[in-house]
Amino acid sequence: MIPLPEGDLTKRRRKNKYGAKRVILDGIRFDSQFESEVYLELKARLKNGEIVGLHCHRPFNLYGSDGRVVCTHEVDFLCVMPDGTQEAHEAKGASQALWKLKRKLFEASYPKIPYIVHYKRKRR
Repeated sequence: MIPLPEGDLTKRRRKNKYGAKRVILDGIRFDSQFESEVYLELKARLKNGEIVGLHCHRPFNLYGSDGRVVCTHEVDFLCVMPDGTQEAHEAKGASQALWKLKRKLFEASYPKIPYIVHYKRKRR
């Protein structure tokens, strides 16, 4: 019989493919440090009154050309502006092909909601 390593194996976490570290801030789980920094920027804008609502990890149905739901996409942040309009904000360190496709589907499904991407600057 082979001895098992000590500790609970079900709690072992997989390392992120891109090296991002998960962060919990204000009781909200963020997939990366950069995403939490974008949250702090938007939270400051909320406090200043530039935006009146901030929702984290808001799911949206994405529709094909035939009007049927193709998939869902969870934007990192949905901001409500003082005039009632909305803005979707996404924190990105690296762009993958699937995300690019979902972004195009989002923009086609919700043309009145601007999709703003915050790109992480690479350190040199």
